[in-house]
Amino acid sequence: MFATEVVKKINIIVYFAIDKSLLELFNELFVRANPAAREVLELGQEWENRQLSEIVDNEALLELFDQTERNRTTFGEMMLPDGRTFYASLSPIASGDEQVAGWVAAMHDVTYLKELDQMKTDFINAVSHDLRSPLSGILIATHLVSQTGELNAHQTELMDTIEQRVGAMTELIDDLLDVARIEAGIDMELDPCILTPLINQVVSEFEEQIQDKQLQVDVQANPNLPPVWGSARRLRQVLANLIGNAIKYTPEERQITIVATHNQDEIVVSVQDEGIGVPMPDQPHIFDKFYRVERPEMTGIKGTGLGLAITRSIVEKLEGRIWIQSELNKGSTFAFALPIIQDMPN
Repeated sequence: MFATEVVKKINIIVYFAIDKSLLELFNELFVRANPAAREVLELGQEWENRQLSEIVDNEALLELFDQTERNRTTFGEMMLPDGRTFYASLSPIASGDEQVAGWVAAMHDVTYLKELDQMKTDFINAVSHDLRSPLSGILIATHLVSQTGELNAHQTELMDTIEQRVGAMTELIDDLLDVARIEAGIDMELDPCILTPLINQVVSEFEEQIQDKQLQVDVQANPNLPPVWGSARRLRQVLANLIGNAIKYTPEERQITIVATHNQDEIVVSVQDEGIGVPMPDQPHIFDKFYRVERPEMTGIKGTGLGLAITRSIVEKLEGRIWIQSELNKGSTFAFALPIIQDMPN
């Protein structure tokens, strides 16, 4: 029954294409749509051979096409006025000379899955709060045991194991609660922030790991970048997650390149590694909670599966966007963009 409901909910697939002559401007568009697309997007009667922005008023979908043109972000979510959520995935249409002549969008109704995710989130938040106290009690008890008398080597090893397991569970619970706070907009006081010194600070914090793996880290960040609105603590968290992952998944004696640039009305930060890469089927899910890529090379690499989910939540709360470009066994580039402050307060 459950599987049947999921299939029924996501079985609506919508296709439409944008064809652009290579000799014409971007806004000269010819749109085609199947009946499902016309119903979902409420295109009306006269929709053929018109600009996309004239016949579609869904800002999320228009923004996705705009982002695709700029940085090849090819997937995202869009909300409909009736409350439904669609997951849109864009694929390029190649012209004869290997240039992109248009795009095809396939959209799946994921409303039911979003509702399930919200139920899961609410449950996890409730359980996380309830687990903190007993874990603290276990940790205190392990410290008290050592005060009752001398422990032999085997007992000491077991106590150390308990402390390590409690520490890992505490880290997971802290990450879960962190996600909840970010999504609720708590602990996100905004101030003007310059990203370059934050990048340099985070890189210095990883100096020991960088030296241990003999990595080359190249930071290309203009010190005169315009400021963005953000929380310095949360922005350091974003950078630490991305840079830390690059270090974690990059083999020894390779290079990591961190670039921060001013691109129109945004600051774009990218972290490029020469690591194991992320398979294409995993890339749309890489920022989901608890999602971890299953590969032999990742055996033994610790993580809660929440670091990238936290990173995305912070970036999106700051009205930014985040994406990944990756090639298997060649490396990954994680990048995010934040809007610059247009008018600084006096």
